[in-house]
Amino acid sequence: REAQGRRDTGAPSASTRDTKTTPAMNSADTTAADESADAPTGFDVLAALHADDPGAKKSIAKEFARLQRTTARLMRQNHALTSTNESLASEVRAHAEHKRSLEARVEELRDYDKTLQNLRAEYASALHLVNARDEEIASMRGDLDDLKALYRQQVSDLISEIET
Repeated sequence: REAQGRRDTGAPSASTRDTKTTPAMNSADTTAADESADAPTGFDVLAALHADDPGAKKSIAKEFARLQRTTARLMRQNHALTSTNESLASEVRAHAEHKRSLEARVEELRDYDKTLQNLRAEYASALHLVNARDEEIASMRGDLDDLKALYRQQVSDLISEIET
């Protein structure tokens, strides 16, 4: 009764334990958790010891074995989760390094883009100047052709005058 009174005063009973599974728990772990719901609580074990119950040692041994299984299961879960955590942390570091290298490459490409824009502007300016020079040259060639024609005419006129 003393143990029953303690359980009613706010200590969780075996039937009210939360036996939700985590992603790392497998079906064997879930079964062990379900079986532990019917196991005696620590209060039950203490009550059995104080009552000089002949099965107290057996009850304590069963409780101890259950606690060892639970501890082993939790240690396996902890190990699995730690391993997963380390693996994910390693992946995060690798992705962060890859991101940094990509950001550096993006910055490099932006610099190349600026250089390309500057070169295109210089090319456009140079092309404009070349086109202007080509127009000047074409105009000068036309003027030269006109002058040649004029000089030929004058030479022809002079030769005609001399012959007459």
